[in-house]
Amino acid sequence: NLCQALLKGEVEQAFEEAHKLKGTTGNLNMDVFYHVVCPLVEALRNKNLKLARELFPAVEKSYKNVIAAICGS
Repeated sequence: NLCQALLKGEVEQAFEEAHKLKGTTGNLNMDVFYHVVCPLVEALRNKNLKLARELFPAVEKSYKNVIAAICGS
């Protein structure tokens, strides 16, 4: 998964996971989440692991907000 790939420094795997997330959020019109994921994808596309790790907390927060909205928490 994306989090584990970032922790392990697996840039290619992290890019694939982030890119899938970008596509899914775009297809589902999750605009706020999509716009948070896009910079992460670009950082990973450019193999900038340091920047990707800095951007990840915002992605994780957006993910948790989506889950909370779906689950009603």
